[in-house]
Amino acid sequence: MRTWCRNTCTESREVYYFKNRVEIDVVAGEYRIEIKRARAHRGYPRDVMVLGEEDVPGFLLELDQQDAGS
Repeated sequence: MRTWCRNTCTESREVYYFKNRVEIDVVAGEYRIEIKRARAHRGYPRDVMVLGEEDVPGFLLELDQQDAGS
């Protein structure tokens, strides 16, 4: 069973996360994010975006810019 932690320090948005030694799962509004130490050996659904370590900063910046525009 997973114990989800809650963080409300994000300008009235609630962020829930679970962390263990292998992964971090995050639920923030419409976003579902899973961070793993290693890429899984299975396939991913078509609507899943898989990012490499070097892609993460740009992805987060793009999310921030989308959020500022709305």
